[in-house]
Amino acid sequence: MLEYYINRNPSIKESIGPYTPLFEQKSIYNYASAIEKSYGEKFVCIGNAGTFIDPVFSSGATIALKSAQLASKGIIKDLKGEPFNWDKDYYQPLHFGIQTFSNFVEAWYEETLQHIIFDKIHGGRIRKLVISILAGYAWDKENPYTKNTLKRLRVLSKTISEK
Repeated sequence: MLEYYINRNPSIKESIGPYTPLFEQKSIYNYASAIEKSYGEKFVCIGNAGTFIDPVFSSGATIALKSAQLASKGIIKDLKGEPFNWDKDYYQPLHFGIQTFSNFVEAWYEETLQHIIFDKIHGGRIRKLVISILAGYAWDKENPYTKNTLKRLRVLSKTISEK
């Protein structure tokens, strides 16, 4: 796969020059990791402590801020002795955006996302919707690409490829 990318870009191929690989090429797909339970009695994990997706889009800072925002509501209620549904009001909303980011990372690795971002025909509105998610709006339920994300991205990419 590395050789494919080197050969499709003449300036990279020229700058590398002739070479002999020192070892067999390997791919690492999906750095993601998540703990089994991100909240419990007297603890809540925020940011990368709960979920790490992948360095591709640097979503970690956004997830850290969103998880801190959601967790702070629960912590304040806990300190006041008020009830807080950690699953409904923390885990589920947080993982809505995390799943959106995860689907974008998967679409990136399968090269679906590149077709969409660099497409000249659909450009405008669709590109703005996609880029807004990459900019951190993965929790925007008005954006159609936060729902059925991977399926929508694949269909759009296929439509672009057929033109």
